[in-house]
Amino acid sequence: MRIIVTGKLRQRTFDDKEGQRRTTMEIDAEDVAVSLTYATAKVTKTFRQGVPSNGPAPTTRPVSDATAAPSPVSPAPAEPHPF
Repeated sequence: MRIIVTGKLRQRTFDDKEGQRRTTMEIDAEDVAVSLTYATAKVTKTFRQGVPSNGPAPTTRPVSDATAAPSPVSPAPAEPHPF
């Protein structure tokens, strides 16, 4: 399976235990996804309960009947990734 990684590529040089100079490449990944070159995917957004939203406050419809149950509130969107 192919994947796609978005982030920063870093090169780091250090001296190992034997005193040899070594270079390593590191990826600070921000996003990882399946490549759709040879596949298809169905995307669904998930929500976590109890996480405050950065978006607009949920709206409710006015209740015309006093006995009517309030409409359910949509869950807040997930927080953006911390990286």
